[in-house]
Amino acid sequence: MTKNDPAETSVPSGTLAKLFNITDVRIQQLAKLGIVTKAARGRYELWQSIRGYVRYLQDRAAGKGMSGDGDESNYEVQRTRVYRNRADILESQSQAIRGELHDAACIAEVMGEGLANLRAKMLAIPTTAGPRVADESDPNKCAAMIETLIHEALMECSKYNGREVINRYLKRHEPAPEEETGEGWET
Repeated sequence: MTKNDPAETSVPSGTLAKLFNITDVRIQQLAKLGIVTKAARGRYELWQSIRGYVRYLQDRAAGKGMSGDGDESNYEVQRTRVYRNRADILESQSQAIRGELHDAACIAEVMGEGLANLRAKMLAIPTTAGPRVADESDPNKCAAMIETLIHEALMECSKYNGREVINRYLKRHEPAPEEETGEGWET
């Protein structure tokens, strides 16, 4: 074959990307899968790549994936799995925001913190009450002072913060930045 033979023509990845109506990144992905043929750094064999891409599209349309080692069909399966997982995460976050879904670990943390605060306040009652009731001779007044401190401590327990549970859930289940963009999933 001669140097001007069209069968030996190589083109930059941008040209191939425009021809196939996909991104340069997708061209690189297709090269790794063996669908397009790399000639040199950033350059691809035009005719072999066109034939490979047409074959890939035909196989895909027929539901076969890529003929050969099956990497392409695995790619499609993984891509579908990622999108399904993303949809599940977004649905769970939506349910959590509406108060329809509760994460046991988040509830345990918030309740644990509330109970730890209650315990600390209850254990502080003797120290707090001692000086107040020391000079009081009326047992009813002493009991009322102690009861007031107990009620104050119990009020802490009644301040369950459901919003805090939701915020912790959302923080824990934030999608990774690469999942949010969806880059690199063109066909």
